[in-house]
Amino acid sequence: MSWAKIKNNLTALKLFPVFLILFGAFGLLASGAIAVEKEHLLKNPQTELICNLNPIYSCSNVFLSKQSQAFGVSNELLGIAVFAALITLGVTMLAGAKMKNWLWYTYLAGILAFMGMVVWFFGQSVYVIGSLCIFCSCVWFSAWTLTTTGFAWIYDSGYLKVSKKYDRVLKFIRRNIIAIWLVFLLTLVGLVLNHFWYYYGQYFSQ
Repeated sequence: MSWAKIKNNLTALKLFPVFLILFGAFGLLASGAIAVEKEHLLKNPQTELICNLNPIYSCSNVFLSKQSQAFGVSNELLGIAVFAALITLGVTMLAGAKMKNWLWYTYLAGILAFMGMVVWFFGQSVYVIGSLCIFCSCVWFSAWTLTTTGFAWIYDSGYLKVSKKYDRVLKFIRRNIIAIWLVFLLTLVGLVLNHFWYYYGQYFSQ
């Protein structure tokens, strides 16, 4: 194993609990802001929310959509629960607690399911609702960051035991995890710009 790989692994092992706390807090604050702003809107439909930034980033349209309660519970409440749990996990890890293997399998499955919801809601926001929410974007960013760093930590810790055939795929993902993280984010940005180019195009043509 090269020194660069050893250093990369040690960095992932050391920083993951910190990432859980920092990005968990970021996602929790964003989810809480959604809950507060949504309550203001429901009490007074004419109120101008701080997250209504422009015709595209207009969270009022998102909050009033049926997709904001896709599972019978407001999405922001699910976000609050998920990010609070992730912060707790990060604090527990920093305290030196040793977790069972099944917890990390549950973490990976849960965060991937959460990302599936993120991708679905992103598609609904852009192509169905026609509006975005800046706080939702913060939640998506936090979820994706904790998905990629979580995978790196779990892989480096040796919890992912698969056959040599599939381990090649996992090694490729781990080796290029930062690039994958960045490409995903740039893809979302590209899709937003492409779909709403009628608005954003004016700023590039000046």
